[in-house]
Amino acid sequence: MACASYTMLISSTGSEPYVISTQIRHEGDDTSTIAMIDTIAATTGSLFFNAPQTLGYIQKENWGTLEESQRASRDELKRVGDAYLDMWTDATAADSIPWGTDCESVEGSMLTRPCGQTLPHGGSAKNNGNRRYVIDETMGSVDVLCSFDSLGDMPDSHEVRLEGGKVKYVHTVTVM
Repeated sequence: MACASYTMLISSTGSEPYVISTQIRHEGDDTSTIAMIDTIAATTGSLFFNAPQTLGYIQKENWGTLEESQRASRDELKRVGDAYLDMWTDATAADSIPWGTDCESVEGSMLTRPCGQTLPHGGSAKNNGNRRYVIDETMGSVDVLCSFDSLGDMPDSHEVRLEGGKVKYVHTVTVM
């Protein structure tokens, strides 16, 4: 298993606000060498973009390290990340996701609460492809950078956090 990290950066001031989703990969477990930096950078004109609003929502969230009893396995985190991205092509994918009753989704700067209410149930013939994962069991999160092909060829990041086996937060950054 190679070492990797995920970071979301939000700049809500200045002449060009932005939201950046970045995965950094290392060779094996050698953190002194960076093998790849993969970035999705959204700004004015991107899907539902409003950096100050996004920052306001995300600052209220608790992203502390989870207690051992609240953590999902790597396999479960990956499965949920894949199911989330499969909702556009698979009519049953949304029903396989363990939605929490207090789940919040921030897509661009659109807040949906609870996040399992209005979901796609298939319909697209194109899978969301080119998936690259960063999975962190201690944070209960999976970030998937991908090509959001089901709605067009758009660079995309979907981050999902599970707490106690249920989806708590979803963050989406999509560049149009």
